[in-house]
Amino acid sequence: MAFPEATADLSRTFPEGACYAPVSMEPPRPTGRVKGAAIRDFIGWYARTHGQDRLDRAVWSLPREQQEEFDLERARLGVLSSVWFPAEVVHGVLDDLTKGLDAAAYEELVESAAEATVKGLMTGAQRIIFSKLMTPSVYSRIANMAFRLNYSPGEVISEVLGPKRHRGHVEGWSGHHPFLCRMNVAIKARLYTVMGCQGVRIEERFCRLEGQDACGSVLTWD
Repeated sequence: MAFPEATADLSRTFPEGACYAPVSMEPPRPTGRVKGAAIRDFIGWYARTHGQDRLDRAVWSLPREQQEEFDLERARLGVLSSVWFPAEVVHGVLDDLTKGLDAAAYEELVESAAEATVKGLMTGAQRIIFSKLMTPSVYSRIANMAFRLNYSPGEVISEVLGPKRHRGHVEGWSGHHPFLCRMNVAIKARLYTVMGCQGVRIEERFCRLEGQDACGSVLTWD
């Protein structure tokens, strides 16, 4: 579960018609790890929607030793939920899949990735837990654990700002990638909706890409 947040206005940063290539704007970063569960459902959705060939080309764009992390003969590139991947390998695939996209297309892909991830998550017992048992206040207490199940290193700091206003941000996420960051924002908003919150919206969103020291958001609902 990637769990952390929805759409920010990119037009002020990226002029209309410009390609949105945020990875090139980030400083060099030490490596981290990404669990297969964080990307597996997105990969499956992408293959169904955009074609397996496009995914294969993204893998072929990696250095040869990194290509071996995937199995092109298996569904979802052979990605298993329980397996950890070097962050730079996942980043390389995402960079290739998003290369040349303008801001609108990039955001559309982010939202589709989040939708596919939550849809994959909301099956069986987990759907019951989130729709019947989980609450936003409980979720804010376990968000760090959920993050650490999917990314390493990194720590989620959650704050309850009011009865229907939560703030969360990630510290020490050396494996940060702008696509995963935006996807996690969108995922969190969807999870709050699954928990029964009405009118979920992002009051504020911040990211290292935009010059802040951490990545996160302020989430509100009616």
